[in-house]
Amino acid sequence: MKYKMLVFDLDNTLMKSDESIPFFTSNVLETVYNNGYILMVATARDYWATVANLNFNYHASACMNGALTYNNKSLIDSIGFQKKQIDGILDLYNHRYPKGNIVVTVGEISYYKDVPEAYRKYNAVKVLNFDDFPDSVVINRLVLMIEKSDFELFRGILCEDLTITDEGSNSDGIMKAVIWNSRANKLRSIYLVAKKYNINKDEIVAFGDSFNDIEMLKECGLGVAVSNSIPEAIDVADFVCGSNDEEGVAQFIKKRILNN
Repeated sequence: MKYKMLVFDLDNTLMKSDESIPFFTSNVLETVYNNGYILMVATARDYWATVANLNFNYHASACMNGALTYNNKSLIDSIGFQKKQIDGILDLYNHRYPKGNIVVTVGEISYYKDVPEAYRKYNAVKVLNFDDFPDSVVINRLVLMIEKSDFELFRGILCEDLTITDEGSNSDGIMKAVIWNSRANKLRSIYLVAKKYNINKDEIVAFGDSFNDIEMLKECGLGVAVSNSIPEAIDVADFVCGSNDEEGVAQFIKKRILNN
């Protein structure tokens, strides 16, 4: 099979554990880009947190797990929800966590109730004021910092077309719970981009490591999990490459894509 499109998750897949993309990896990606392959990034990160960390050329991106899809850095698809759909969630959160932090992402702008010091340098990060949001605004993502024991409580009051995911916990054991439109996912974005380039799913190689990568690892022509992946991702992958800290993705591309 001649593959035409390569799709990469970022954190713990393409990026090392320190969130860097080393020279060898970026050099390999530049080579496949120059050889005519379509390169796409598929990540849970915001758009601004994606483009700020990439040191190679690419064609497309799925940000916030597919809530926003870009081709040639132009937005081609946006999936979200309205403020009225999360009124109950916000009421419960403010009652249980009056000092808790909330992040609301609208397009390329992320609004924080309490902006972390490290993010204040970014123009795409602003202070949250819900009074400034008209009822018609489309929210692409809501992030809540909650106790793990409250996850099912929040899940239980979600609107039918919304979903909540566990995006990991901090050192204090506080979970990052993220609410999205249920239709937003990486695979949907991949298919939207592939259609632009007349590429079918059998011509796509997907690289990932976690729960939000399972669908693309399973459904794309070739699914490659890094060795540090969760067991569920490894189970559905066609191939397991080296870990993210071993630059396994770049090593796989050099040996299995460029040398074939």
